[in-house]
Amino acid sequence: ETSKENFSQIPGSPIAYWVNKTLISHFASKETMGTTRKGMVTADNPRFIRTWEEVDISKIAFNCTSREEAQSTLCKWFPYKKGGEFRKWYGNSDWVVNWENDGQEMKTFAEHKYKCYTRTITNIAYFFKEGLTWSTISSGPLSLRYFPKGFIFDSKGSSMYFNDSTLKDYILSLMNSKIADTFLKILSPTLDFNVGPISNIPVILDKTKIIKIKDMVENNIIISKTDWDYFETSWDFQKHPLLTHRGNSTSIEQAFNNWSSFAEKQFNQLKINEEELNRIFIEIYGLQDELTPEVEDKDITISKADRVRDIKSFISYAVGCMFGRYSIDAEGLIYAGGDFKDKWKNENGHWKVRKIVKDEEGKIVEDTWVDATFVPDMDNVLPITDDEYFEDDIVSRFIEFLKVTFGEDTLEENLDYIADTLGRKSSETARQAI
Repeated sequence: ETSKENFSQIPGSPIAYWVNKTLISHFASKETMGTTRKGMVTADNPRFIRTWEEVDISKIAFNCTSREEAQSTLCKWFPYKKGGEFRKWYGNSDWVVNWENDGQEMKTFAEHKYKCYTRTITNIAYFFKEGLTWSTISSGPLSLRYFPKGFIFDSKGSSMYFNDSTLKDYILSLMNSKIADTFLKILSPTLDFNVGPISNIPVILDKTKIIKIKDMVENNIIISKTDWDYFETSWDFQKHPLLTHRGNSTSIEQAFNNWSSFAEKQFNQLKINEEELNRIFIEIYGLQDELTPEVEDKDITISKADRVRDIKSFISYAVGCMFGRYSIDAEGLIYAGGDFKDKWKNENGHWKVRKIVKDEEGKIVEDTWVDATFVPDMDNVLPITDDEYFEDDIVSRFIEFLKVTFGEDTLEENLDYIADTLGRKSSETARQAI
């Protein structure tokens, strides 16, 4: 039995009969959550939204800080936050939206359909600001992610903004803790995490814990960003982890073991950090009798190494190098649209690749041409055959890539390791399996 008056103290007066007095008392908290905003609706996603790899990379403007700057770039596509899978701290940056000329085409479309574009294109004042975002529809716990300046946001990727960056880190850690899940089971048991329930989570600001929390949150963001950027699906992908972590080894097996050890350490550190943050907030909210700080491995949202996945992705990276998308001599995306000669050139019989280095804000700090040790396939065609019929077929080029990256002396050993990973038949040679 409980008094119905208890329910009136909770926003929306849900019949949360299981809630104890300690939890109810926290709803009287007056601390600010930050500014929560629902993103826009394009009203025609197939027309206005793409995954970033679908479009010419030179027509995407990254790191814009305002609508005015975005318009001045003359670009068509801009990074777009659209929710996505369960992932904490950083990531799910997959989409771009057509916001050319300050969204002229989308505004015209909305005005024709609804007579007023602000009915669907909402909270424009917050476009391109840094903040936190989450997926409003989920089949599991809430997960918030930090995003830097340069994004527009969707109705399914609602966002939160702050004038105080210290408060941003505090709220991010609170929202990714067990405390937020506990309150959301009261405020939104249907797992619809719209801005209403999120903004009603009570905030207790313990100023003695701010610095410690901030340090761990920044570490969590770095770990999660590193994990996100190790895969080609990130537009900030630099180089395959088997090359990044190979050290002085000429063995792919050793390179994988090095990468596996690094990924394991990152995973364990993130888990330690999340459990410590849980411990801090459980103490702040006085819920030691209700909650434990432990986090299951399945709820840590970065990847451990996976031999099959990582060898396949290494082959994918090699194919990218064959087409000039990537280069082992320069980090990041080299060519993905535009004029090929702007990124690759033949100078007196020697191929060179353009090496562009940017700082964290996207500003170019180095722009040079360097000699290419692995040259793309210049006819832009890679034959795929059952046997070795062509000097430049995909297997021959892959073998050349292995020689350049890991050396000729260990070629057969590396081919065997790759073929065994892929699951070759007993009757197959390594080359046939690949």
